[in-house]
Amino acid sequence: MIMSFLERVGTHQFQEPTPMWGYLPQLNQWAGTALQWEIMRDGGEDHIPLFKAIPIYHGERLEVFAAHGVSKKAAKENAASRMARSGHCSHLVRPKLPLSLVVPLFNIAT
Repeated sequence: MIMSFLERVGTHQFQEPTPMWGYLPQLNQWAGTALQWEIMRDGGEDHIPLFKAIPIYHGERLEVFAAHGVSKKAAKENAASRMARSGHCSHLVRPKLPLSLVVPLFNIAT
């Protein structure tokens, strides 16, 4: 059984964000395809909309990290910042296979 994201003890260290490498791309790189986003308009005037982003990690909707922004990207960056700084991001440990079970992808003739 996969434990809740909020029960995890994080081991991953994110870099300080820069304008070119914020928390959003770092979190996307860390999580890969396991991270999805729910984004909705959440108020604001017609000419100044406000968006809300909620991360979904391995199917778990993480409302606790929801954040707002003046664009969809800004809302996702704000939510990614909250999630990355939460202390819950860690890599899943996968057991290593013994070399005897590893099948070579190609055969090099000598």
